[in-house]
Amino acid sequence: MSRAVESVLLGDSLKAKVLRGGAWLGSGNVAEQAARFGRNMILTRLLAPEAFGALAIVLSAGGVLQSFTDIGVREGLVQNPNGGEDHYVNTAWWLGFGRAVSLAAVLFAVAPLVARFYGTSS
Repeated sequence: MSRAVESVLLGDSLKAKVLRGGAWLGSGNVAEQAARFGRNMILTRLLAPEAFGALAIVLSAGGVLQSFTDIGVREGLVQNPNGGEDHYVNTAWWLGFGRAVSLAAVLFAVAPLVARFYGTSS
């Protein structure tokens, strides 16, 4: 093994850590996408095309809502030096719980409008 490759794979420098971390993130992303592709292939065989389309819309909307309502509590807890203390963890839990309840209330209120738009309301 060449010296440069060995220093990247086994080194303790910041460059080596960044490259190894990037490799782990990249391989994890590839594995996630492969699993998602496999799931979609199975679902296309199990569901009718209309149901699969509705499922795709729901999963996409869920992803968008997750992205827009993420308030970074977990990241803040990890970054904070006191993040392991009980009152920090409890506060993070309550913030996450409040976000979930607020999002559920908004979705509950908007669901009839979405159903009417797609012509599935009774």
